[in-house]
Amino acid sequence: MGATYSPSTPAATASPSSMSTCRWTSSPRSRSGDASWRASPPSTASTRRPSTSSTPMPGGRAKPGSSWSGWATSGTWTSPFRRGFTWPCSCPRSGSSSSRRRRSNSMPSCPNSPMCSGGWSRPSVASSMWSACGMSPPPSRKAGSRGRGSGLGAYPADWTIVQRPDCKPTYTPRGTSRYYRILLATFLSGLSVFAQLYLFQPILAELAADFAIPQSASSLAVSLATVGMALGLFAFVFRADILPRRRLMLLSLGLSAILTLLTPLAHSFGLLLLLSLLKGVALSGVSAVALAYLTEEVQPAIIGGAIAVYLTGNNVGGMLGRVVSSLLANQAGWRVGTLTIGAWSVAVAFIFLLIFPPSRNFTPSRIPDSLRLARMRLYLRTPYFTALYAIGFLFMGVFVSVYNYISFRLATPPYGLPERAISLLFLMYLFGTVSSLLFGRLSDRFSPRALLIVALSLLLLGVLLMGLGPLPLVLLGLAAATFAFFASHTIASRMVSTRAGAGRSSASCLYWLFYYIGSSAVGYLTGLAYFAHGWAHFLAANAVLLAVGILLAIRYLGRGHEPGEDFAVPGG
Repeated sequence: MGATYSPSTPAATASPSSMSTCRWTSSPRSRSGDASWRASPPSTASTRRPSTSSTPMPGGRAKPGSSWSGWATSGTWTSPFRRGFTWPCSCPRSGSSSSRRRRSNSMPSCPNSPMCSGGWSRPSVASSMWSACGMSPPPSRKAGSRGRGSGLGAYPADWTIVQRPDCKPTYTPRGTSRYYRILLATFLSGLSVFAQLYLFQPILAELAADFAIPQSASSLAVSLATVGMALGLFAFVFRADILPRRRLMLLSLGLSAILTLLTPLAHSFGLLLLLSLLKGVALSGVSAVALAYLTEEVQPAIIGGAIAVYLTGNNVGGMLGRVVSSLLANQAGWRVGTLTIGAWSVAVAFIFLLIFPPSRNFTPSRIPDSLRLARMRLYLRTPYFTALYAIGFLFMGVFVSVYNYISFRLATPPYGLPERAISLLFLMYLFGTVSSLLFGRLSDRFSPRALLIVALSLLLLGVLLMGLGPLPLVLLGLAAATFAFFASHTIASRMVSTRAGAGRSSASCLYWLFYYIGSSAVGYLTGLAYFAHGWAHFLAANAVLLAVGILLAIRYLGRGHEPGEDFAVPGG
């Protein structure tokens, strides 16, 4: 089917009071199946004939087989597959359609639309977008017609989406109900993820006794969960920019909660490890897209505070999961504690379903896996991102290592603390909650690089204090290390997500991948050092790792290595 395009006002002179009209009407399909169009400005008229590239229709749609340039600013469009219905559209002025094509359900763009060219998965979201244009949603396409999807946003099978070059996303400002729903939902998602991921950390001794395994092997219950998280994140490097953010996070929370509920039924340590591995894979869906969602939806000026709220949920969840599992394990056994956390995670998933708003600015990026691999290679070859990935690997490994084995240290002479008192050590996570919020706000005002170096230095100081001997100094060092770890994580994750460009989901997934590999590898290997050589050698190994992280931050995160606004990402 061909189409005719007739702008009444040139793009350069369009204004709100004198909007150009781009009206598309049906015409018989040419024998070649190509589309043609005619531009008719007031003074001149030109005819474009089919060529080998693609011609975008108003609203960001493209028909294979034609070329284009010089489009009007906005106007109306008559649907080729719902003849006679006209709605507002915004046409790109110029650009390369081949670099902007996207396959996605999308409404025609309008100047006030919350999303210029991205798709959606729920009719209610589409309706809100049409409302922003001041119009009612168009009727659904005819039953049985060719194309993808149904209802709002359906389109013929041979159409693709073209991203408007002048598209500006509509961010959610502070103070709106949607903003607070985003914060609460992401807070709860982080809380659920970390409560489930590390619930075994304070009860490793109970697991070793129950399954009759060596104490050094008991840490695999934590390490395998983080290995699963790393594996899932690696898979999401290729799919995170395609899958709807809300649907993926909801599926992740629900499936992980079910696996946690099944864990108390494990009759062997091997089965428990398998469930922990699968649970980590399921939980990776939240970590894969949560930061990307916040970066896309929240105003850039306040993104640091929003990320801090999400990471605060991680902190609180990690604290509650450890404290609850430890206290209940002392009273009724580890199986009751695990069952309680699983039931609570189901409740969190249900609340998330009710309050979490769908994306407005997310555009599915259906690009070949080869292009995603190219993005990964770019990030891994860029010293700035490589340094951040290595730093995340190091500080996460050290932090998990300390909390894995400090309970063994404090349960033995000269301290000999009871299990109930040791379980309360995880209340130290409250310091992490404070540091996430504090450093998140500070990162909106001061250099993130300087803040990261300060946080890593404080983490090193805390590790050294734990080796001095007296219990008050050990506890002070643990509090300082906890405060500094969450500050470091808040800053590093922000630096990755805000500098990654079009592939921010892939970049964030790589960050989380290194983060959890560090948790698994360092958390396990330093345990071998502890049981073989003692607490002093254990702390010395961790201190060396942190010193390397500080040197990386000083050397590779400065102005000479920081990606600029023109940082080019393949397919971006």
